[in-house]
Amino acid sequence: MDRRRRLWLSAGLAVLLALVVVLAAVIAGIGRTSSGPSPSSASAGASVSHTPSPTKSPTKSPAPAAAAPAPPTIPELPATPMNILVIGSDSRASARDQNNQTVTTGQ
Repeated sequence: MDRRRRLWLSAGLAVLLALVVVLAAVIAGIGRTSSGPSPSSASAGASVSHTPSPTKSPTKSPAPAAAAPAPPTIPELPATPMNILVIGSDSRASARDQNNQTVTTGQ
């Protein structure tokens, strides 16, 4: 019995350790993607030089896109508490009768 208990305890600890490792990897992945470009990728992009390619015929440049409208301004809310009253009914007492009538009459 004592050996079986140690086996279950070892298996439980192994599963817990695996979950901790997976959670740490997920957190590290989220932190890496939300922190923006890494310094190594920024320096690699800065060293690339772009040379214009010769064009055989003049082309028309596309019309400039319209500027996006400014976001609406939201007025400041008062610093006092606000009461909001929501009124409704959630009674389902006659829902079955209404459903039967709709099925039979189509209305």
